[in-house]
Amino acid sequence: MEFHLVYQGKMPAAGQSNTRGREKQDIRKVFHKQLASLWTTHPFLIDFMKLDDYKPPEGSFAGGPERPKHNLANRYPLSGFRFLPLVSQWFGVSCALDILFLRRDGPGSLIKSGGDIDNRLKVLFDGLRMPQTPDELCGDSPSEDEDPFYCLLED
Repeated sequence: MEFHLVYQGKMPAAGQSNTRGREKQDIRKVFHKQLASLWTTHPFLIDFMKLDDYKPPEGSFAGGPERPKHNLANRYPLSGFRFLPLVSQWFGVSCALDILFLRRDGPGSLIKSGGDIDNRLKVLFDGLRMPQTPDELCGDSPSEDEDPFYCLLED
């Protein structure tokens, strides 16, 4: 599966005094919208969600309590959110990233105006993954269109 995610905005560097939690959560929200679209348009993911949402007929051998919609998201709850990572241990898949980092700075100013590149990319990578602790959600609660909350990486 190949797809593109696009983020347009500031990419500040994280540091010890400012881990950029708010910026990471804002980046997650941008990617959530794009990944939600992917989950509803990619043929494999559409078929997978049909299996995930399957409810056996009442009285059948496979009966039992109805499974909630997006059952897989119940594996990844955090502070009222139910996350649905595309790349996870449960799926047993990995991914490769090809990052095109465009900026408006002049040549040689990458480090001087905004922090070093590796700490800027760390903010991006953290925005691509599920938060690991409630603090990383910055006090946010899921909106109606954020259940489940789609993200690229489990960790």
